[in-house]
Amino acid sequence: MVTKACMPLVLKEKGRFVNTASVLGRIAFLNSSYAISKYGVEAFSDVLRRELYRTGVKVQIIEPGAFTTSIWGTARRLAEQKAAGLNLPAEVRSQLPDDALAQLTRPFEMIEETGSTKLHLVVDAYCHAITAKFPKKRYQVGNDAKYFYWLLWNLPECISDFYIDWLGANSI
Repeated sequence: MVTKACMPLVLKEKGRFVNTASVLGRIAFLNSSYAISKYGVEAFSDVLRRELYRTGVKVQIIEPGAFTTSIWGTARRLAEQKAAGLNLPAEVRSQLPDDALAQLTRPFEMIEETGSTKLHLVVDAYCHAITAKFPKKRYQVGNDAKYFYWLLWNLPECISDFYIDWLGANSI
């Protein structure tokens, strides 16, 4: 709705749209809801860029890797509270692994433990996307995005699936 509302002005000025996705919009694991929303941003941005190709309007996607912010601790605590408050039938509970809660909260803990604190890298990517004469179509931000995740989405899926499972980065 925001894109549609801004479209006349952006077209008139041959401006830009800069959307924030995530590396998890390129390779999905950890949290399915989050990955789906980021895949949606990727798809929307790609289609928008192609629709506006001949207009002079540019569309960039910022794809940050893991950055440690206070949101992850809050999200982990909410997941713990939600899981603790679930009144699942005994039949469903019996099918869950003993460490179901740990598996649910592990992705948040991984990001808190391994995420970068260099938030200025994301800001720098935005600044470049907004002001550069020749901006990139995609900005993978953070070393994990540039190297680790890039490798995962370029490896054969059987290898990336094995590696993600080996890391214990699958959610239930």
